[in-house]
Amino acid sequence: MVHDNLYGYGLFAKDDYYRFSSTEVMAGNILNNDREGDNGEKALRFFGGSRVSLTNSGTTEVAGKYGTFRIKADGSFTYALNEGVKTATAGGTVLTENIPYKISDKMGKTDFAYLTMDINVGKTSQVRETVYTFDKNPTLDILSFGTTYDGDQMMFGSENGNGHWQADPWGLGFFSSTGADFVLTDMTVATGNSSPVTAVVVFQGYRDGRLVGTKTVNLDATTISDQQHVSLAEMGKIDRVSYYIPNVVGGEFDGLPTLLFDDIHLLI
Repeated sequence: MVHDNLYGYGLFAKDDYYRFSSTEVMAGNILNNDREGDNGEKALRFFGGSRVSLTNSGTTEVAGKYGTFRIKADGSFTYALNEGVKTATAGGTVLTENIPYKISDKMGKTDFAYLTMDINVGKTSQVRETVYTFDKNPTLDILSFGTTYDGDQMMFGSENGNGHWQADPWGLGFFSSTGADFVLTDMTVATGNSSPVTAVVVFQGYRDGRLVGTKTVNLDATTISDQQHVSLAEMGKIDRVSYYIPNVVGGEFDGLPTLLFDDIHLLI
């Protein structure tokens, strides 16, 4: 079980923030950034004062200020604006929902946090794709790879004429330089090690400074041409990606772990 160093150990509920357009699917998971109890368990018990069904398929409907939440004990939710609110609200208006929730573990420990959602009524999000190949400038350049390595700016490498990014050894990753959110649908990642190893890599996605998702990948590709693909699309909209490597199996890195990245596909 992975714990973050900022908040220590044990059950912990962290406030959540989402931004949506009323024209898109409004869904998320409020437990993604909450920490499990010491027994490895966490579940949503109350949401907005309503007891949440604990069955695997159970969905609880909870009325918000402007719409209705459908939420499960695993923290996943969908939200729909009331039709009357849609009709009566001028386009471009931002409506805010603020809902408290309570989680617990099997030992009976509990914690509280808030879900805050800003909903832009009537604003349509135009989805565009951009790809960072590191051989040419992307159509839409929104990422900053502002990391350093031994005092130098980000490092580039080439493999059979194919350019790639050599990340820093501290997992600082990359982030939106314009404030625009993105969905990371695919990227090619490799260890860059001279000998085969399997690196256990934990990718973390953030939005507005809040952790919204993690994904653990067993990375055994040593070169970009090995074509090991990683998608973080299940995290939804994010604005920053970082990672750390808690374990290496089958050998050791030549030095500090500096992963290689190429063909980063973003939906913006």
